[in-house]
Amino acid sequence: MPETRGDPWLRLWVDRCQCLAGRVGSAEPLVLISEIRWLFGDLPTGLSVIDQCLLRSLLGQLVSRLLRFHKVDSHADVARAFLRFASTGLDADHWQREFRGLLDQCDVVLGAETISRLAHVQVERALCAIQDRFTDPSLNLDEVAREVALSAPHITRLLKLHTGLGFLTHLHRKRSYAAHRLLVETNLTVKEIAATVGYRSVTQLNRHFKRYIDSTPASIRAVACLNTRRAS
Repeated sequence: MPETRGDPWLRLWVDRCQCLAGRVGSAEPLVLISEIRWLFGDLPTGLSVIDQCLLRSLLGQLVSRLLRFHKVDSHADVARAFLRFASTGLDADHWQREFRGLLDQCDVVLGAETISRLAHVQVERALCAIQDRFTDPSLNLDEVAREVALSAPHITRLLKLHTGLGFLTHLHRKRSYAAHRLLVETNLTVKEIAATVGYRSVTQLNRHFKRYIDSTPASIRAVACLNTRRAS
């Protein structure tokens, strides 16, 4: 713990700063930025040069730790804002103004990172829903959207942004790959396989299978049977 002399206020402030530093890995970054603002707002006027040097250093270390942990310390706008703050002297108006600017930039970048992270989680949930329910013939985009608590257009945009593919492409590709495995590994008929992977007809299976496997179920089954005979 830094040497804080005998000032009870200063000791309390340093304790609060260290408490926030200890929460960097567990609290939401935007919540921490808000609490750092609160801590910063409690600085009194008329601080001595020694106290200003200590508090300015602690605030810089706290924000630096937060940015490193969330891997945004190399972000160009954040880096510039941090350098402006770090290069200030001990003039209270100057360094405190630059520190506010640094917090504002952290809000912008960490906010964008949080949105991106949440979007990634929602995409993962949507993909898991497709994985878990692709054999259900009634599965549709609206049901997946409800499962991830988003509108159908919104989850469609997120899927295309994060995976490059839309809902139907993910669904039919998953069904086609599953059908290919069943054609090779089982003796189920093509009609049975179509029903097993979620299609209501062989025609549906044939159409999507040709698109994603670049062959037909009948051709894959014929090759599989030939390989089995050769192996025996």
